[in-house]
Amino acid sequence: MVIIHADVQKDSFLGAFDIRTGKELWRTPRQDVPTFATPAVVPYTARDAKGWQVVVNGWKHIGGYDLTTGKELWRLKGGGDIPVPTPVF
Repeated sequence: MVIIHADVQKDSFLGAFDIRTGKELWRTPRQDVPTFATPAVVPYTARDAKGWQVVVNGWKHIGGYDLTTGKELWRLKGGGDIPVPTPVF
């Protein structure tokens, strides 16, 4: 799986693609502006679930997304001016 974080001027998204075929596995729209961060894949634990999440920085928000479905798990607003770094855990 290859994860693409594309916060761009229009139609921003986070997506996952099959590394062998290039087939899109999932795509989640993001309402953000251009940033240059690298996604981080880390474990998560919620009351009723465990799994892996993709965490990405953004200007408008930082978010965690389910690795298998792309569903947004959580959001932290106010990422700051043009965040560049990869989230560190």
